[in-house]
Amino acid sequence: MTISDPLILGVLIAACKTDAVVAVPPTSKSRTIDAARSELVLFGHVHMAKTGGTSLNGLMASRFERVCGIKGYSYDSYRANLRMAAGKVIDSISLAHPGWHRERVPHEVMDEIGFEDCDFISNEVPWSRWPRYQYKPIPLELHVPCRDPLEHLMSQCNYRRLNFDCVNASRSLDSLAWEVKRCRVSWKRFGWGLLSLNNTRIKCYNVADQFSHYLAHMDKILQRKRLPAKFIRWETNRPRNVSNECIWSAKLELKNDIVGYMRDNCAYYSFCHACLNQHANGTLSLLEPTMWGRWRRRRKRKEQRGTRSRNEGPYPSAQKLAEFPVQGPDARAVSAEARLPRRLHGLDPRIQA
Repeated sequence: MTISDPLILGVLIAACKTDAVVAVPPTSKSRTIDAARSELVLFGHVHMAKTGGTSLNGLMASRFERVCGIKGYSYDSYRANLRMAAGKVIDSISLAHPGWHRERVPHEVMDEIGFEDCDFISNEVPWSRWPRYQYKPIPLELHVPCRDPLEHLMSQCNYRRLNFDCVNASRSLDSLAWEVKRCRVSWKRFGWGLLSLNNTRIKCYNVADQFSHYLAHMDKILQRKRLPAKFIRWETNRPRNVSNECIWSAKLELKNDIVGYMRDNCAYYSFCHACLNQHANGTLSLLEPTMWGRWRRRRKRKEQRGTRSRNEGPYPSAQKLAEFPVQGPDARAVSAEARLPRRLHGLDPRIQA
């Protein structure tokens, strides 16, 4: 059967045009999402232990699409939160993997699901595993939550159910190191090797702004869920009794020694100190040559003292530092991000206060 009547043909063409117009027009939010997706950036949250990452992962999975995390996925967040609200965490994952569930997903299950459809990944893995989640040529942007070193250490001691002994820590450097080491939790989730990954940016933010400005920043990038879930928070730490923590009444010299030891022996604290100060003081780009010089001099002093930690790992080469595509237009010019308020360390320059 052929359509030869011009009138009928005109009606069909008009109907097709009408169908095209009837399609739901994009909102300003969806246009923003489309623009962001055109950049094809995969965001990653370096979940350092005891930085509120469990709550952040669960909250983002309940609000946004394509969040993939060890503490929750977007695709099943609604039902998972209903079970959590009812006090029932028994599901197919917990039956197959005792001690795990859909808001604490085993690594083998995450690998089985895959990360190809993720916009935001939150994971508790050694830093060397992050290249496995990168799909070329899509750039990877890793966000590092930075917490005050002493607050962070006390939270780790509380998680370990240990009391930090200030008297013992003040006796010698070895005693101080022992007190810190027995409290530490998963320090290897960040390493200087992240700075040498290809097609990767590393950015930092203050943990104090995690559930305010950081969430507001990601809300401008990620797609909101059609039916958001009511997030039910679950604790991984027992309540802290700050009055029992001797560190807060200790001498300033001891506090400085503890923080100095943590920065010298853990890449995470050294990186956060550099990144936060860089954006607070409006100095040059984080990876400028003078910063590498400070790292090199510190390493030389430690080698002379013979106290360099075996777990510290290699420092990045000066060439790698110069090549790494982090924020800021040039190492010789003041970064646009350096002029941002302190609460927006290293985030997208387009974010508003």
